[in-house]
Amino acid sequence: MPISYPGYAAGAAYSWCLASNSDSDIPALTGRYAFQDEQGEMGQLIARLGNVYQLFEIIHNSTPHFWALHRPLAQVKDDPLFPLQTFIQADEQLLEIERELVSIRLQSPEAALIVQEYELVCRLMHHASLRVQLAHDPTNADLLERARKDVQSLLGDFRQVWLARNREGGLADSIAPLEKMLTEEYR
Repeated sequence: MPISYPGYAAGAAYSWCLASNSDSDIPALTGRYAFQDEQGEMGQLIARLGNVYQLFEIIHNSTPHFWALHRPLAQVKDDPLFPLQTFIQADEQLLEIERELVSIRLQSPEAALIVQEYELVCRLMHHASLRVQLAHDPTNADLLERARKDVQSLLGDFRQVWLARNREGGLADSIAPLEKMLTEEYR
């Protein structure tokens, strides 16, 4: 749910009065009010995370990271949607974001869970990059083993984070793409 806070903040501000809120600093407002981060660091950090997609060609209402997680590896290699060097650049930005994420001090009672949720987002995006690398080098046993171990870890962490905020309903559908990677692509 915290992944949606910037959108909620923008929607609330703009629908209340666009004329007086069109220049609002949505990341700062989100950090302060949704995350109880007086410094505003969290709002700025998640805005940067949300803008990683801008390294890539724009895809209507989606991102290359999403599709790298959902398309079969065989379709990824030659598709211009998945430029290997751009994924490597994105990984570098994600590493910076992750380093900063661990040092942010939120006052929210859900601070630890919020940080875990954003760490999981970063890890899923890293895994998307790993898949693109694997698609370009499918016979690399080390990459394959790394992908297998990573997705196993992601499955456990995804379940934990999901169940900390939600009931079980929808969990199976949400982890199905990760499980499919293990059973069909990372054997």
